[in-house]
Amino acid sequence: MQGPRVTGSTKWNRGWSFAPVSQKLVTDMTGDPRLSSTVLMESELNGKLAIGYQHTGYFSKKYSSDAEHWGSDGQFEHNRTCNFRVIRYSDVLLMAAELGSGSAQNYLDKVRARVGLASIPVTLDNIYRERRMELALEGIRYFDVLRRGVSYASQELTSSGVRGPNYIGDQAIFNVTFNSATKGLLPIPQVEIDFSSGTFEQNEGY
Repeated sequence: MQGPRVTGSTKWNRGWSFAPVSQKLVTDMTGDPRLSSTVLMESELNGKLAIGYQHTGYFSKKYSSDAEHWGSDGQFEHNRTCNFRVIRYSDVLLMAAELGSGSAQNYLDKVRARVGLASIPVTLDNIYRERRMELALEGIRYFDVLRRGVSYASQELTSSGVRGPNYIGDQAIFNVTFNSATKGLLPIPQVEIDFSSGTFEQNEGY
């Protein structure tokens, strides 16, 4: 679903261009060795690309339509062999570091050493930045940001006017404003609250 809508390529094919990668992530990852294995650039495609919704020119390389993961049976677009990452060892190490393990510095260093990066101080800011670089596009960042509080989330999850050189589409639908009243959480369905006999309380802001 996140692969580019490419035809005529021997390496990429027939994705749906969902969840394009933001210019902000690409900019923040510039200079990090993980960028090339995380983000697929439009310039890397060797076929005909159909422009998708909120096109940025960047696609996920972790969950994509690369030839290595093409299936051989059933509907082509629905048959990929790429594994979904439920949890990774680097995630475990960085969670332990965040929780203040006595081995926190060693854990952070291990994650960075795997990609040839030098040691940095084991501060909370450095741990969260490392999580963003290491686990980018794996569905973890949003909840990391919420965990740091409303003020931090408002800063990180509010974006206006950031589009990048390759962006195609209406700027208004790309702007994002974090809703501090709900603290970034969705409402609990009323049916679940009813089933709980009053044990569940609705999230704030709803």
